[in-house]
Amino acid sequence: MKNYYVKIMFLFIILFLVLYGNPVKADLPMQGKVIVVDAGHGGLDPGAIYRDIYEKDITLNISKYLYEYLSSCGATVIMTRDSDSDLSNGVNNHRKKKDFDERIKIINKKYVDMYVSIHLNYLINYRYNGPQVFFNKDNKNTAVKIQEYINKKLGTDRSVKKIPGDTYMYGKLNSKGVLVECGFLSNKEERDKLITKEYQKEFAKILGDAIINYYN
Repeated sequence: MKNYYVKIMFLFIILFLVLYGNPVKADLPMQGKVIVVDAGHGGLDPGAIYRDIYEKDITLNISKYLYEYLSSCGATVIMTRDSDSDLSNGVNNHRKKKDFDERIKIINKKYVDMYVSIHLNYLINYRYNGPQVFFNKDNKNTAVKIQEYINKKLGTDRSVKKIPGDTYMYGKLNSKGVLVECGFLSNKEERDKLITKEYQKEFAKILGDAIINYYN
């Protein structure tokens, strides 16, 4: 008799899930979205450098945290790189072009809803600070919404900028997306934050929430 009631209860649970779905997954704000997280530079390309601090390492860390956060919110997240390497596949001639071409292939897949390229800024004028969002083609509205959210959360006042049309990689991207300069490596106060795991994780969450806010 006990086994009979167990079977009945099991069938009831199956029926409930079929009729109403999984209530936990249904509440995830990024369910069904495919996001490409593009960690800038990598491998032989360090990006911006300040002493022994390399842009490529910070962009990778932030990208990994962003991957984890968006995945927990229901998104399918694809990373262009998840280690200290580029995408040239060992090609020596025109290495950077090969790296860009491989990133373009990943980002331009038809099922991709948005790409987010992660970079850091560096200027001779060390006074500049704050994350800044860049856009290509018709992505200005996307960039503005993400920039406004970041400004609100961090108390910054940066404005979006358009990526020059002759920039090789971004001129060939068809998917919706943005390039996010997560801060200035040239600014001491911001650099001191950017090198910490705590701030990298904090900024990744803010950026993730900005993307969620865009879609909801």
